[in-house]
Amino acid sequence: MINQKLIRKYFVRPEFSAFLILVILSAVTYYLNPFFFHPANIELIITYASIFSLVGMAQMLVMIVGGFDLAIDAYMMYSNIIAAALCAWYGVNIWIAILVAVGTTALIGFCEGLFATFFSPPFPFIAPAFIITVAVHFIIPGLMLVLTGGFNISELPREYAFIGQGELLGIPVPTIIFLSIAGILAYVLHFTRIGIHMYATGGNDESARRAGINVDRVRILCFTVGPTL
Repeated sequence: MINQKLIRKYFVRPEFSAFLILVILSAVTYYLNPFFFHPANIELIITYASIFSLVGMAQMLVMIVGGFDLAIDAYMMYSNIIAAALCAWYGVNIWIAILVAVGTTALIGFCEGLFATFFSPPFPFIAPAFIITVAVHFIIPGLMLVLTGGFNISELPREYAFIGQGELLGIPVPTIIFLSIAGILAYVLHFTRIGIHMYATGGNDESARRAGINVDRVRILCFTVGPTL
């Protein structure tokens, strides 16, 4: 007879339920279209899953500390357009362009964190963060449309396409980037002091304050780092 404690520990968990649903959906999809498990399609799925997983990790950082950021997709648009524009229009080295895009995105997240933490009395934390990120969600796409005039940016360097579509040792580059960031983030969240502070802040911010944790600084840090992922 199967140990009930073992069942509760490993099978009655949200992670297992999500995995089970994924297996069922994959089986149904394969039944409807056998091409689903073709190596080319699997590679495409892994590549896109890596990109969306990075978005999920960005949202996860903010949610761990009790917030919610609705502007994640706007950050993706902003960083891509800024990096592409610097490369195509001004001839900036792609790595410098990426640093500028990531740095300015972090600055936007930092400003959001400031407003959501310090400049929003008498509202509770979640309300202003929600409202501010909704505003950013609409402001950034509008600014990017003005910047590009609604046209695509072309004549990009080969390295730009390689980051999104290239492979290293047969592994898609986006997947390598995702696994690297996921490994670093997992280590930070589970084996460092700041990770413990993040979970404590999201669990009960008042208890975290009484324990000596700078709750405001932790939240601002998550709002700053999240968009850069």
